[in-house]
Amino acid sequence: GLCIAQSLKIPQDRKDKTIDFDKIIKQLLETPNARAIVIFANDEDIKQILAAAKRADQVGHFLWVGSDTWGSKVSPLLQQEDVAEGAITILPKRATIEESKPK
Repeated sequence: GLCIAQSLKIPQDRKDKTIDFDKIIKQLLETPNARAIVIFANDEDIKQILAAAKRADQVGHFLWVGSDTWGSKVSPLLQQEDVAEGAITILPKRATIEESKPK
C-alpha cells in the first residue's frame, strides 16, 4: 500500500526562496491523498519548507520523514516546531572501523 505520488527537487539556484518553497508546498497539495513527505535536505532548506507549509496553513497536514539533519539539530526547527511536530527522523548508526594491519 505504498505509492510515491511525486518526486520533487529543491532548486539549488534560486532567487526568491519564499516563492520556490511556497510553490513546492502547492505542488505537494495537488495530490490530496499524499500526506507523508520524505525529505533529505540541509538545515536552511528544511527550515524554508516547514515555513512554507506554515504560510500555506498546512500545520498538521503533512507527516514528515526526515534525515538526521533535523533529527540531531535544533536550528532547522526554530519557530517551526508546530509544523514539524510528530516528524520521524532517521539517524544512521555510525561506527568507527579500525584499520587492519597486515600480519
